[in-house]
Amino acid sequence: MIIDELEGEHWLLSYEANRKGWLPSVGGGDHVASHPIFRLMKMANVSFYNQFSHPLTKPLTLKPPDPKTGSP
Repeated sequence: MIIDELEGEHWLLSYEANRKGWLPSVGGGDHVASHPIFRLMKMANVSFYNQFSHPLTKPLTLKPPDPKTGSP
């Protein structure tokens, strides 16, 4: 986990791993707190991953409306 990762393809993992304590920053510092934008997000408790949310038990499917009734 390094500060450069916050501006790369895996920024979300780099940010959330730090915020949730999943992975340490390289060198023992705090790479998120060292970044001018992500530091503010961390201070505001911004998170994108909710470990307590539940996946959908049944996939949502959209059906076209019935031409006779107008309902799906």
